[in-house]
Amino acid sequence: MKPMNYLHFLIIAGLVIGVIPMRAEDPATSVPVVNPAGPVPSEGRRLALQGMRPFAKEGFRIRDGEWSVELAKGDSRFLQVTLFAGERYLFAAASPQHGGNFRLALFDATGKEVKAETPKGADPAASGGSTCAVVEVAPGKSGNYFVGVELAESPGTGPSEVSLVYAYK
Repeated sequence: MKPMNYLHFLIIAGLVIGVIPMRAEDPATSVPVVNPAGPVPSEGRRLALQGMRPFAKEGFRIRDGEWSVELAKGDSRFLQVTLFAGERYLFAAASPQHGGNFRLALFDATGKEVKAETPKGADPAASGGSTCAVVEVAPGKSGNYFVGVELAESPGTGPSEVSLVYAYK
């Protein structure tokens, strides 16, 4: 039997301790490439932020993040949020599709609808004429709430991209 040479020893040791991978990685489980500039905001988010622009002078601060869904006429979706008593909140939903109509509603943890109003200064034309809705609420107690977004009317037959952003003061 021949003695093992140094190169063979290194190859076997590398396989044993994992320096040389024994099997290829599954591409489906590999780590995705991260965009160093961060996520690209959607057109719906841009329009919702534009619809909130008049309220920045009143001291409303926009929350980070974006919630986007696709809705067809008559569809509704809900987002759970934590709200605090004594604060005022603005919710804006927008879509780049022209001619639609949204209904925004806020519900408490028991499912009871919370009174919401369209704030003075909410101008649908501020979002470039796209579909945009803004409501203001002041919850009576702190806790979990659900914001409902419904696409009540839509000029198209297919789903529409909808983005929801909110601000507090």
